[in-house]
Amino acid sequence: METTTDDGGSAPNTRRWYPSLPSLKTKHHRRTTSIGGDPSPKLPNCASFTLASPARSSMESHRRTPATTPNDIAFLFFSAAHSLHLSGDDPHKAHRYAEKAVRILDSNSTSGLQLITSLHLAAATLTRLGRCKEAIHLLRRSVSISTASPDDPNCAHASFSGFMQLGDTYFAIGRYASAMECYESGLSVHKQALGDSDVRVAETCVYLAESYLQLLKLKEAEELCGEALAIQDGVSVRRVIGLVHIAKGEYETALDHLLLAVATLSSLSSSSPSQSTSSSSSSASSSLSSIVECAFLDAIIGEAYLALGRFDEAELAYHKGLAAFVLVYGEDHTSVGSLYVSLADLYLKRGSFNDAKLYCEKALLVYAEQMERHQDDGIDGCRQEEIGVGLSRVASLFESMGEVKHAVSLLEKARGMMGGSPDEGSVVVAGVEAQIGLLQLMSRSYEDAYAYLGSAVAKHRAMAGGERSLVLAALLNQRGVACVGLGAIWEAAEAFEESMRIFERVSGAHNVDTLDVCLNLAGAYDAMGRGDDAINLLERVVDEENRLGTAHPDVEHTRQWLADMLKEAGRSRSRKAHTLKDLLLLHKKTRGAVAGVAAEPRH
Repeated sequence: METTTDDGGSAPNTRRWYPSLPSLKTKHHRRTTSIGGDPSPKLPNCASFTLASPARSSMESHRRTPATTPNDIAFLFFSAAHSLHLSGDDPHKAHRYAEKAVRILDSNSTSGLQLITSLHLAAATLTRLGRCKEAIHLLRRSVSISTASPDDPNCAHASFSGFMQLGDTYFAIGRYASAMECYESGLSVHKQALGDSDVRVAETCVYLAESYLQLLKLKEAEELCGEALAIQDGVSVRRVIGLVHIAKGEYETALDHLLLAVATLSSLSSSSPSQSTSSSSSSASSSLSSIVECAFLDAIIGEAYLALGRFDEAELAYHKGLAAFVLVYGEDHTSVGSLYVSLADLYLKRGSFNDAKLYCEKALLVYAEQMERHQDDGIDGCRQEEIGVGLSRVASLFESMGEVKHAVSLLEKARGMMGGSPDEGSVVVAGVEAQIGLLQLMSRSYEDAYAYLGSAVAKHRAMAGGERSLVLAALLNQRGVACVGLGAIWEAAEAFEESMRIFERVSGAHNVDTLDVCLNLAGAYDAMGRGDDAINLLERVVDEENRLGTAHPDVEHTRQWLADMLKEAGRSRSRKAHTLKDLLLLHKKTRGAVAGVAAEPRH
């Protein structure tokens, strides 16, 4: 799926887009596929409003004739709201007009499809105003109306649009399980209406795959990409497959798909001039879209090359993408800033600190220009998040260069940019807060670390619902370390216990992260006077000595700690007898692990 940018081009969605309609541009532009028409973003189907007379079938004739029926009046309010919403001039007035259209159509029992369309528009205006919960209420109502007539093709279109917009809105407020459920329902409606082999079904599969990818559910994303690829081999499919392989650390495989996507896009661009074109403006727009799409692919290819240590090829790919972005958007666009950060990361890995710092400063100038330009009328949510993510990336680089205070300052600015209320958390905001908390922890500012990490944990709990992830486990471990620094040992033990349970369930009892938390928990138990529990945990860690090797310094440290505790308790160590099956299973689960474990709290 692609995103329509403010500059008129299209850019692939490689990060979260916020709520929109498949047929409307809203606060954060997101493209979905519509039933029975062009898959690109469209205006709402104004023809669904029944006009007073068949002779007035065009919008112009309808405008010239005075409105006499409730449907005519509703149409006028809808049209005014729609125009205001697209322009973004007065979102409050757009919502008032859309709400009036809904109220008028509510009193007319025969205006089902028109009412659904008005509900979608009203929900979009609410989303732009940040009132997502109210938007969700309207979208649920629209879905309940449209699904009541499953055999009607128009209702199928409306049902698909409603499910996808509802999914986007849920995603915006961090209710990811509900969002994916809505997306799956939309895909099901799409398949029933169009068949399993329709190209537009493939595009919807890619859209869902991108959403799963952002949740790091790689298996589901890969399955949907395979389903889309079976229908049609396209650039967007290959791009998402490449991103999935990058997330899995399979960079060579990712490059195969990404380079194939570039080749496909180049062949499509070269063949387009030979085709007859009805409009030079549409041809120019398509050309710009191809340039931007190729630039995004170059940026992803550069990331894969960088991960493989192929610095020259990464630099070439980054500069190629940068030149394209500057050509289309100018030098002060957030996409240009993003590639400045990527180049800074490249030069830092090369050891060219001056060049890295230069490109960090260039990126900061771009983001400052964006913030200054939109200071008066406000920055839209999508651009706001892009700036926040960019600032957090620059902060990470400054932290790597030893400028921790500068990094914290940038992260706090990024957090302020993205905002977010406590009950409507953002995974990006939570990530920035976690970064700040970790830096504060490294600086031994335990109170600040505790506050930021606690906020990040609360957001992840709210967003994940009952699901427990490795990210939450890591955050709990860090928060426990901050509690130790503050002397809150009992609270630290609770955080370590929950973190260990999650790591054991998700990664296994022999995983190095699980063992790190074991040591932290053993230290907490020791401080609380629970010596026997601490000894049991230390024995469990020392039992892993075959994995790390007896000469490993961390193993020796942990052994000495255990020996001291046993001596104080007047006990001797009871070694667990392992069967051959146990030892083979242990080797299989831990093969290749080289990270050490230490008795002090693990960060």
